[in-house]
Amino acid sequence: MGLPLAESRQMFAAMDLSLRRQFHDMMHKMADSHQLDNVVFQSFTLHHGCRHRYQATDCVYAMAALFNPSDKEIKYNDCFRDALASLSRQHRTVLEEGIERAKRLLMVIYRQTYNALDMKQIISAGPFLYMVVQEGSLDARYYSEPTCLGMLAYIALRSYVATARKKAAGLPLVASAPIIASPDECI
Repeated sequence: MGLPLAESRQMFAAMDLSLRRQFHDMMHKMADSHQLDNVVFQSFTLHHGCRHRYQATDCVYAMAALFNPSDKEIKYNDCFRDALASLSRQHRTVLEEGIERAKRLLMVIYRQTYNALDMKQIISAGPFLYMVVQEGSLDARYYSEPTCLGMLAYIALRSYVATARKKAAGLPLVASAPIIASPDECI
């Protein structure tokens, strides 16, 4: 895109002012050349004073990441309380932790999607496509929750349709992953 690597690793608000002004135009040019629709869309912004601004999608992904337990010992009630606390102005650190967890979760999902496409793990079974996350894979623990598995299935289906030679746009994708808490069951 032409952004310096040091600037691209920073938060958008901390980037150079001239790069911030050019960013939307660069995104539109890249979207047109790669045939992407709706890269930039309207959303509301949550303000906590002058410094802290959060987009609606950041809050949604943060809450989705907070709903899923990051450790086996964490209970679902605690996850729900954390997600609820992230909406409060007094618990801004919980929201920021959720955003960081959402970033990690999306990186894991994109890595799994890339591996599934590269290893041809998305298989056509006639009227549907299916994909199985193997039990021994490094990131299998993330997909034992319905939210993460649904996000993986959505992104994997869109990626498969975009890269497949045969047109599979109308086929549904069935995704399965092992449940970490009970070793002989899948979701």
